[in-house]
Amino acid sequence: MKFILAPIFIAAAFFAGWYFYPDIRKDMQKTIASRAEDKKSEEQKIRNKVLNEERKTSYTKADDLMALAIKGSGGGQEGITIPNPALTPPKGTNPAPGGTPTVAVNATPGDEMEAKYPMPSFKTVEEITKDWTTIPSRAFPRPVTTKVPITFEVGAGSVVLPEGSKVRAAAMIGGLLVLMREGDDNNRVQVPLANTDLKEFLTAKYEEWKNYRRDMVIKQRERARSLKEKANGATDTQLTSAGPKPEVRPGGVIPVMMEDLQIRKLVELKAGAITSWGDLNFEEVGGKHYWTGTVQCMVENALFGPQPTEVMALIKDNKVVKWMYTGSREDVQ
Repeated sequence: MKFILAPIFIAAAFFAGWYFYPDIRKDMQKTIASRAEDKKSEEQKIRNKVLNEERKTSYTKADDLMALAIKGSGGGQEGITIPNPALTPPKGTNPAPGGTPTVAVNATPGDEMEAKYPMPSFKTVEEITKDWTTIPSRAFPRPVTTKVPITFEVGAGSVVLPEGSKVRAAAMIGGLLVLMREGDDNNRVQVPLANTDLKEFLTAKYEEWKNYRRDMVIKQRERARSLKEKANGATDTQLTSAGPKPEVRPGGVIPVMMEDLQIRKLVELKAGAITSWGDLNFEEVGGKHYWTGTVQCMVENALFGPQPTEVMALIKDNKVVKWMYTGSREDVQ
């Protein structure tokens, strides 16, 4: 009888507590929500730990840059997509492959713009991949074409893909490439790099990326030379269309730009990342007139990580309209 009555008493006590203490449900909900937050926080700590460990790997920033340039932002699609590559160092410096500025050595004596915007130097693809024994993890996954038949073990049997088949390269481990069949993440096989066209593809894309960066430097030089030639020789009507000239404080700091950074909260540019200030100019962009202020800064790009970059703000009526990369003229996100 005791065994029968015990569950009844427990249920009655629970119901009484629920009835006479209506806040118990809210307290339970708060407890559940608190546990969910704790779990979310713990997961974030784990993710941060993994990211920190990745940053401590033997790969240099140049390795990751090469890999990201190869992969682009298309989630493994063919082609190169570089959203914000205006990788220009402060005046008189030259970005080394690992992202650390070094003294410019390729500027023509007397050429101010070449000294201010020197061409970047690059490691060879063999140096980055350590003679093709390792490939940065950010280059994966990506489609590749096989050069020889590839055998996948499936259950009790096997599947042989012929030469010229499309497969996915998932990683490179111990000098071997890990391949997966399309639509099948469970079965993997490790093969030599030479069994696919990945080496040729990476080499070609790395050359594309280097040319892209050089082109950005040329565009920055052209803009700077154009501004110098015009020497802000704008008419009164043009100047009026852009509004009052923004205040410039000692050191070249433009307050309206700093205020906008604090309000706008850009992902790729923070006020604390600014390393130096450029001149305030009057410029025509997209058929409209603006006051433009430039800054040299370390921009946290989602793909490339922190890189020395030149960014400009378009200012009209003493307000920043938008932020742009001076070389590519693409918006800062």
